[in-house]
Amino acid sequence: MLWWKWFRVVVKLQACGKTGLKSVVAVYVYFNDLIVTVNSKHEPWINGKKVTLPRLLSNEVSVKVSDKTLTIERMSGLQVSYSLSQEITVTVSANMADKETIVST
Repeated sequence: MLWWKWFRVVVKLQACGKTGLKSVVAVYVYFNDLIVTVNSKHEPWINGKKVTLPRLLSNEVSVKVSDKTLTIERMSGLQVSYSLSQEITVTVSANMADKETIVST
């Protein structure tokens, strides 16, 4: 098992009081020694500190913005994209696709 390649993606949603529609408040991406947080204004935080982009971190994680989409990517095969239109996409490489996955809502 490659324990250093674990990750967790958490999306915090909040319901609008008038309509009840849910919107993204924050996206959290956890790695072994790193937490990337992106709030609803697309402001990135790395381990609790606000950062400017683009950013390449020592453990092969990059955070960048392109075409109104913020992307968090781990070179070993994970990509989390969060667009200004509130769309979140999680993509994993083929070698990670057969590993255990836990999804809860």
